[in-house]
Amino acid sequence: MNGWFRTTIPFSRCRPRGPCGWWYTERAEGICRGAARTAFVTRRELSRMDRCPPRVLAVAATLAAGLLVAVALSTGVAVSDGAANETPALDAGESPYLSPPSTEVTREEYSQPGLDLSAAAAADAQRLRGEHATVTFEERFEGASDPSAVVERAATDLGDRADALDDHHAGLIADYSAGETSTARLLGDLARASAAADQYQGLADRVETVVDDSETTLSQSTRDQLVALDRETTALESPVTDRLVTGGFDADTTVYAQATDDAVVIAVAGPTYTRQATLHGERDRGGVNQFFEDAGEGENPSALALDRAEQLYPEYDVFSPPPFDATTVYRVQGETEVGSFVAYLDGATRNIFHEQQRLAAEDLPVSTTLTDTAGAVELTVETTAPTGPMLVTVTDDGDPVSDATLQVDGDPVGTAGADGQRWVTQPLDGTVSVTVDEQTLQVTLPES
Repeated sequence: MNGWFRTTIPFSRCRPRGPCGWWYTERAEGICRGAARTAFVTRRELSRMDRCPPRVLAVAATLAAGLLVAVALSTGVAVSDGAANETPALDAGESPYLSPPSTEVTREEYSQPGLDLSAAAAADAQRLRGEHATVTFEERFEGASDPSAVVERAATDLGDRADALDDHHAGLIADYSAGETSTARLLGDLARASAAADQYQGLADRVETVVDDSETTLSQSTRDQLVALDRETTALESPVTDRLVTGGFDADTTVYAQATDDAVVIAVAGPTYTRQATLHGERDRGGVNQFFEDAGEGENPSALALDRAEQLYPEYDVFSPPPFDATTVYRVQGETEVGSFVAYLDGATRNIFHEQQRLAAEDLPVSTTLTDTAGAVELTVETTAPTGPMLVTVTDDGDPVSDATLQVDGDPVGTAGADGQRWVTQPLDGTVSVTVDEQTLQVTLPES
């Protein structure tokens, strides 16, 4: 059972709804099931469904029974003309990644940025501003003759700020793709954007809590604005840069960055492989939800979205439709045989536009083993998939060579450890080389 989705909520907060027999919390935090009122909570996201289609009921039944299986992911490929992305499912245990088409990649680099103190300071300042904004809202709400008007203004302001931040995020990627900023600068800017998104989400959560506790009546549009904010800023979540800012990686961590005009992939290789990808071209903010457009009479649009999610992620733990249909963004998440993932599907494009993964690198299947030797020195590279982790090993007469500087296409990507090994993010193609005792060894990676 996925403990991080499971919680117990008081019976008093559960209310029966609909023909499916699920119980819902008053504050719509999850689904209550069984006498224990166990909820699989996704922060307001499994909040309301007008009907309960059989496939959704099957998912709920699977969750309730604890039959959570490994997830096999399919490769994400950008599309033009709005057509659905038809990608094949892969065998369980494999874990490819959401990526833009390799032909559109304009930049691919490695960087060892270290701890960005300026980004850390900016993130701290953003959090302080968020705390101040929360206190200010509460004071205005408590002293207002018309509290609902205060909430409506706050919701509109948050929505405008989130839209502006999303535009800013897309601009950062475009500038990086065009070579106008360094990788280190990009990582710092993404960390600042992520901190701002956290601030907006935190304030929205607090606004909802204050409103619910006071039983203030809001218009549906205002509630939609607040509920949608968690989904609308998902493309700004940046687990890799967040960990860089907080010191979650070693000082010599190497970050891989790949970009197109409207997409970015950021990854850090190690025993735990961390990767994030955002494809702005697959997000049509404000677009029409195609699952609603395609739903026939009596057909639940969420069932169509679930079919699409299952096509892209054949097995999953949690499928989460947008609450109150407030946005076109659906969340799919789960644990695989090699780690965990969360992905976001836009109903306006029918495609995934943001994905995060944390994987156990050593559990990934090796696709190719490449070697080169010079005398007793040997270089071995075990590849998995482009933009996934690859293990580089350097030995001399079978003994590990530590501190050997490794290079990808001539650029340094770090040194081998005491065991002669280092995990490196695999590029789309190119070479891996090392020089030991003035002897250079090199292997050529397979093309993507």
